[in-house]
Amino acid sequence: MERQNLVATASAPRSATIQSLTDIKDFVEDMYEAIYRDGIAVARKALPVAWADTLNHDVAREFLRALFVPGGTAARGYNRYYFEPYIELTPGFFALAGHPIIIALSRRMFGDDYRILEWGADLPLPGAEGQWPHRDFAMEEFTLKNRRLTSIAVNASCIDVAPNNAPFQIAKGSQFDDGADFYGGDQADPAAQGMFPLDDRRREYEARMETMLGERGNFSVRSALTIHGGSASETNNSRLRPTIVMSVVSPDDRNWVSGPEELARRDDPHIPRIRLSREYLDHLERDHPDLVRHLSYEVVAPTTADLPPYHTWHTLEGLIMGNDPTAKRP
Repeated sequence: MERQNLVATASAPRSATIQSLTDIKDFVEDMYEAIYRDGIAVARKALPVAWADTLNHDVAREFLRALFVPGGTAARGYNRYYFEPYIELTPGFFALAGHPIIIALSRRMFGDDYRILEWGADLPLPGAEGQWPHRDFAMEEFTLKNRRLTSIAVNASCIDVAPNNAPFQIAKGSQFDDGADFYGGDQADPAAQGMFPLDDRRREYEARMETMLGERGNFSVRSALTIHGGSASETNNSRLRPTIVMSVVSPDDRNWVSGPEELARRDDPHIPRIRLSREYLDHLERDHPDLVRHLSYEVVAPTTADLPPYHTWHTLEGLIMGNDPTAKRP
């Protein structure tokens, strides 16, 4: 039987479902090749629609809690927010982090010592402005020299995205482009250095942008170095569009840590990590030990009931100004 392929790329869109997959090893190899070629690949119908519906409810509830706490969310431009919900309050985490495609792909790309260190949500509200094309961070020296990726970002939309719902846009194949002349240097905020193409290069990437309409049950896997951005959301005819962001890194990545002890020694709250309660960690160690081994985590409370108010450390200063990352903040 000819094997089916779930990978959706620019050159070869696919419509097979997860039920038709006959060889996950071959499928993961297709995804691996697509990420290195196009900077992104999409697994279609990989999760039930009901999973996305439940996660949509959970993320929206936690977002409202975070929104009214000082520092609970991070701005990503006008009417656009990011925050990191607790995994114990958004249990949809397990189906994605433990998905056989994610496990096999992470091992294929990074070996068996990969770490999951981010569980966040991007939420453009009605009226959100389009983002400046950008990378999520500057290219690391390791990737520049070796042309090897050290991280992937897994995105899963909680709703079926319409064109007026601030759909995701991406310039495929840009993950290894030289960013030496991107916004940065002595006058730039160090957090924005090497992230934002300017002038002619910005216009070049805007011309290359392709719109991707997320669907419930699908997830994409991309390099965070691939130039991308969220488009504008119509003021009166759109809805909240929660999109999950789960990041996986290799031991070569600067944010990889061996365990919670090393994380504590480094004493830097900006290093991404999963924050959870001792009570919940005990549950995970008992029922999901393989998952715990791949988590970069910090215990922040004795029980779920004692979890502290949300505080989002993962800020991207350049995106606070929305469509002009070079602008000075008031």
